[in-house]
Amino acid sequence: MTEYLDLLERAAMTAVQCFTALLLADTSGLLYSIDAVEAAACAGLASGLSVIKGFAASKIGDKSPSLVK
Repeated sequence: MTEYLDLLERAAMTAVQCFTALLLADTSGLLYSIDAVEAAACAGLASGLSVIKGFAASKIGDKSPSLVK
């Protein structure tokens, strides 16, 4: 059960980090134009990829979502 909680935490933090980074980059002028919906969609995609990677890593290594453990 703790493996799934770890995976959930990693996915949630990936989404938050991606969303925040995109909005900050847009505000600072680094990006041409991105709105909150586009940032949320990108964050959701990044979070989904994080889940896939974590699930695959749990099947390879020591049952944790980390590839280095």
